[in-house]
Amino acid sequence: MITSQERQELALPSGSQQNGQRASEPLLTFKEAMRFLRVSRSTLYRLMWSGQLPGHKVGHTWRFYRSELQASIRNASPNAPTTREEQKSAKTSSVLQ
Repeated sequence: MITSQERQELALPSGSQQNGQRASEPLLTFKEAMRFLRVSRSTLYRLMWSGQLPGHKVGHTWRFYRSELQASIRNASPNAPTTREEQKSAKTSSVLQ
């Protein structure tokens, strides 16, 4: 588990931040992001590689800002398929059109 001091050390310095809130916002580890989003490891990787979730590589590990994860969730399409059955039917219907 990461300590609060380690979290603060991982935050970007104020000169490299995109907005004023990030200076004090701690970065989440990969496991913490999985728990926060309530998704599996493979789902988190898939969402990252598809560009739906922003991640930041710090050394050999991935880190996430909670605010960016929340923004990605808010901006997600409400009509996006969420279950495997919906995903399969969406693929099938797009092939049939």
